[in-house]
Amino acid sequence: MTHLLDSSAVIAYYFDEPGADQVAVLLEDNRNPPAVSCITQIEFWSRLRSLGDEASFEASWKEIAEIVSIEPLTNAAATRAREIRQACLDRLPTVDALIAAAASIRDVTLVHRDPHFESIPPHYLQQLYIGQ
Repeated sequence: MTHLLDSSAVIAYYFDEPGADQVAVLLEDNRNPPAVSCITQIEFWSRLRSLGDEASFEASWKEIAEIVSIEPLTNAAATRAREIRQACLDRLPTVDALIAAAASIRDVTLVHRDPHFESIPPHYLQQLYIGQ
């Protein structure tokens, strides 16, 4: 694994929003598919729910889970998330800190289109901002 997709990247891909093409390129690498944090499941469900499409969640998530690996939430990730939040000068939601930490402890590139991640000091992780 060389990349971890933030929920924003998964949502961009699924709904064919800006950045979807960049995520598609990463997903085409069958030898080294990207991962997602298990937390993305909750954020993806929330997006479907906000669109009135909660009923399609199970089938849609299964489709996503077949093309990525799912990274569990670990104590090491929680500790790194705390460290990252402490280092940020701007607001970084806990969910975003946990996803960033999952990428950081695995030393992989976080793929996203979420401006909250801009405040993370670069020594914690590499980032690829999509959708520009």
